[in-house]
Amino acid sequence: MRICQMAEYIGNSSYLRRFRGFVMNKIFIIEDHPEVREPLARILKYEGYQTASAPNGAEALNMLGMIAPDLVLLDLVMPKMDGLRFLESLRGDERFAHLPVIVMTGQDGSAIARARELGVSAVISKVKFSVDGLLGQIRSQLSMLNPVGSGQAGAMRAIA
Repeated sequence: MRICQMAEYIGNSSYLRRFRGFVMNKIFIIEDHPEVREPLARILKYEGYQTASAPNGAEALNMLGMIAPDLVLLDLVMPKMDGLRFLESLRGDERFAHLPVIVMTGQDGSAIARARELGVSAVISKVKFSVDGLLGQIRSQLSMLNPVGSGQAGAMRAIA
């Protein structure tokens, strides 16, 4: 059984997420379109990340404390609660005020400017989307959080 399959199997327990001195980085995908969300989760799992997902900002806020992600991938245009309202709530919670967020959107202009004001780490265009570009941004953001494990393909970090 591969490490990423084992991590998926054993679930969310921080004790059980440990495997031979490493902890898998968890990425929370908040995207309303399953045709985007599901392949993205498969790619990230293949790359060795744990994933969790929500179809809108309201559900994401309800799940956030249980998931304890290392990074969020966020769509801006969603039903029930859009990405900007989610970001405002996220930044208002001291536990998640500095959580890295990468926005993936087809929007431009004022929505992106507001997202940047709310401290997003990066903005990736869905129009000019590249898997390699997204993976590079994820690795870059996680390496800033976990410099010890950044040599582990960005997916795991060493446990001190």
